[in-house]
Amino acid sequence: MAVNPKIVGAAVAGVAVTAILGLVAVRQLASGPSEPSSPAVRQPPPLPPGYFDLGDPPKADPPRIVLDKQLALPPIDLGQGQTEGEGVLRIRNEGPGASELSKVELHGTEGFAMTDLCPSVLEEGGECEIVVTFSGIDAGTSRGSLELQFDGRPKTVRLRADVLAPYTPPPAPPPAPPEPDKTYLSWAEWRAQVLAGRANGGPGFVREGVLEQRNISLPETDPDRYELTDDDYGALREDESTLPVDRTRRITQDKIIWAVLRTPINTQIGGWVLATVDEHVFGGDGRLKLLPKGTQLIGEYKPLEQTGDSRLEVKWTRLLRPDGASISFEGLGGDAMGRNGLIGDLDNRTWEKYGTAFITTLLSAAIVAASSSAQDENISQASDQFSQNLGQVTAQVLEKQIDLAPVVSIAAGERILIKPLYDIAITEPRILAARSAQAGAKKE
Repeated sequence: MAVNPKIVGAAVAGVAVTAILGLVAVRQLASGPSEPSSPAVRQPPPLPPGYFDLGDPPKADPPRIVLDKQLALPPIDLGQGQTEGEGVLRIRNEGPGASELSKVELHGTEGFAMTDLCPSVLEEGGECEIVVTFSGIDAGTSRGSLELQFDGRPKTVRLRADVLAPYTPPPAPPPAPPEPDKTYLSWAEWRAQVLAGRANGGPGFVREGVLEQRNISLPETDPDRYELTDDDYGALREDESTLPVDRTRRITQDKIIWAVLRTPINTQIGGWVLATVDEHVFGGDGRLKLLPKGTQLIGEYKPLEQTGDSRLEVKWTRLLRPDGASISFEGLGGDAMGRNGLIGDLDNRTWEKYGTAFITTLLSAAIVAASSSAQDENISQASDQFSQNLGQVTAQVLEKQIDLAPVVSIAAGERILIKPLYDIAITEPRILAARSAQAGAKKE
């Protein structure tokens, strides 16, 4: 029987290894106990031929979470009645992969509160919000923080809330002391100079050098300073007074012109009105008769416009004297007692306003009474409908006629007065005969 050399070699190798291990054990027992040796490192098995070691697979990147590091809430203005502010923290997962939100905690000053609107797992590309509010009534700045944890990684967001106090304006500065009256100082200096001159027996002129050194100017009304430029040296400004004038041919505004109506007046339609002066009107000095009896007055009036009016306004625009002179002027008419506006028979047009409505109302009531006794249902419904239509007609009639203006009627012969609105200057007639004689003398 043949012996396989490979089997024999393996057996010899096994016996050798066993012998070596036995020697090592005997040596350790002989040397006594020693420090424990480190465990043997397990080596990976060798790779078969044709294979290559590529190392461990790369680890995937964690998801990227985007959020603000600081959240400032809008200011709370106590002056506007605000006591609460709100801010929103927006969170976005830009990937790769989903992210787990494992912690959301709020820390900071009392008054902060939050509302978590984020899910526990935020998918890639997903967004969520955390609403933070703050309530406070004390002015100042409050701070806090929001602690978050995504996939075991902590993130902190700082919080800030400002409470503004109501605006209080600074106190007004004290008023400045009044400046001295320079005009009074000028008069005082001038008076002192005049009195000093009189005491010395000379004229009381002012020494200009003294005033210039003291920076004091003379008042403009100094009698030693003005110059006479015309004879009217005592005149005031035109808006205060005029020079004396000749009022012989002038009818001033305070004059009253008495007249009698020639034409009757009815205010349903506006138009012209005529009157005749029945008393002479003299000039300012009472010597000349500027408007004799018989002078004609022409005026105009318009219908009354509003409900409740009772006086008629008449504007007089022209005068025609018996000698043919025409005078344009403006005046207002009044009654015999001097009150503005003319009075007469007043018609408030009550029947025109309410007559039609009254008749339709009676007719509607009669129809309703008749329908209540009718046995036929169709007749009753028709009468009710007709009554409603009459009610609408009544309302429309009242709406159109309720604002009818009253009518004033004034008979001819009523005595009235006219008040001029400004002075009337009557032109003096020229003597044509004298001019004709002068022209003939020149020809000769």
